[in-house]
Amino acid sequence: MVLKDVVIPAAGLGTRMFPITQGKISKLMLNLRGKPIIDYAIEEAVNSKLKEIHVIVHNKQSDLYKHLSESQFSNNLNFVEQKELNGVTNAILKAEDYITGNFFAIIYPDILFISDTPAISQLISYHSSIQNNLFGYVNLNPSELKYISTSNYLITDNINNLTKVTDIILTANSKNLKKIKFPFRSVYSKEFFELAKSLNKKQYSDADVLASLIKNLNIYCKKLNGKIYDTGNPEGFLKAQNNL
Repeated sequence: MVLKDVVIPAAGLGTRMFPITQGKISKLMLNLRGKPIIDYAIEEAVNSKLKEIHVIVHNKQSDLYKHLSESQFSNNLNFVEQKELNGVTNAILKAEDYITGNFFAIIYPDILFISDTPAISQLISYHSSIQNNLFGYVNLNPSELKYISTSNYLITDNINNLTKVTDIILTANSKNLKKIKFPFRSVYSKEFFELAKSLNKKQYSDADVLASLIKNLNIYCKKLNGKIYDTGNPEGFLKAQNNL
C-alpha cells in the first residue's frame, strides 16, 4: 500500500527560541532564506507526493495557521488543533483519526534538511521495500551537538542486511562516540498510537515513546543523504541563516 499520510507537529511555543522570537511570533514563522521555516516542511511533504498532510497547530488564531491557511498549500492541508500543549507525542496523537493507511510519516518541521531528494521521500522509498517502522537519521560529530535541540541518538545492530534499532540513548552519554546517529524523520505503523496511549501519561517524552516502540516493535533505520539544520534552537537557527 502506498504511504500517503504525513503528520507535521507545529503547535509548540518554542521556548528555546524566545531570545529570537521574543514571544511575538511562532518559531516556525521565523524567516529563513526568504520564507517561514514551516514552508520548508510543507514543501517537503508536497514534493514527496504525500496526499494527506496533517498539520498540528495550537489553534486557528495562531500566526502559523493564518499563514498556511492563506498560502498556496492551503488546499493540501488538514489542520488539527492541539489546544493543550502537552508535548510532541500528544500532538501526533491528535492526528490518529485522520490517518487513512497502515503507516504514516512524521516531519518534524524544526529540522530542516537540504538535499537533492527530500528527506521524507528518501525514507518512504526505503519503507516501500521493508514495510516496517523506520527512522531516518544522519551521522553527527559530537562537536555538532550544540546545534541540536533533541537529546536522543540511536543504537543499532545489523540483522539480515537491515539496520535494526536496539536502543535509544541520551546524547549526554555519547562522549566516547565518534559518530552519533541522530533520528529526525519517521515512518510508523498505526500501532504507534496504541503504544503511546498505553504510557498513560498526560505528557509523553519522545524518549518514553521511542523506548516503547523499540521494546515492542521491530523498528529499523536508514541513513539519509543531505545536510541537516535544527532551527529549533538559537545556535542551530543562526547556523542555518549563515550557511544557506
